[in-house]
Amino acid sequence: MNVRKFLPLFLRRRLDFGRMCIDDFVSAISAELPSGVRLLDAGAGECWYKEKFSHLKYYAADFGKGKDSWDYTNLDVAANLLELPFKSGSFDAALATQVLEHINRPAEFLKELNRILKPGGHLYLTAPQGFKEHQAPYDFFRYTSYGLRFLFEEAGFKVEYIKPKGGFFYFLSDRVQPAHGHLFNNKRHLFWKIVFLPLEPVSKVFFTVIAPLVIGMFDSFDRQQKLTNGYMCKVTK
Repeated sequence: MNVRKFLPLFLRRRLDFGRMCIDDFVSAISAELPSGVRLLDAGAGECWYKEKFSHLKYYAADFGKGKDSWDYTNLDVAANLLELPFKSGSFDAALATQVLEHINRPAEFLKELNRILKPGGHLYLTAPQGFKEHQAPYDFFRYTSYGLRFLFEEAGFKVEYIKPKGGFFYFLSDRVQPAHGHLFNNKRHLFWKIVFLPLEPVSKVFFTVIAPLVIGMFDSFDRQQKLTNGYMCKVTK
């Protein structure tokens, strides 16, 4: 049973703090960009953010290799993100959320985004620092703020900001949640499944709801925010 569905929305959002940060970041971008500008969502996946940019000329591009279960039919362009089929200076802004770790040549990707942007155009990007392997085998890198800054500047961008998605305690909040799945996995012997059956609902509530919410409450104590889920960035051509 999904115990989270009984929680109010603001608490459910706190249980996926990294995603909450990205959603809020994208909402702020939507409010920042004026109507009619051309925005490329590079690595758009299933176009989760298309509705947020209904006031813009939104274009979605992806190489279509994230998950087999994903629906890529809403893409405007299915293409190699290192060789985008757009003329130089075609877009006013570009968005790339949680894409950079899936690009095996990230420097080339950023240079390509720089190429398709007009002078003064903005790139909005998020990337993970601490996160599990996912979307195998298309998962290649994790990034520090210094690594991101180096890549941006090498690609011809000016860094406006690189902000962490929370600090140590939000990082720990995310990392403790899989503990229940490890403790009560389906590969255990039937005997141990029966013995520990009464503890399973307790474990699920504790590790997937109580512990992450309580741990996340202490994140303001981390002033440095060097151990983080990832970064939110704005750079300018």
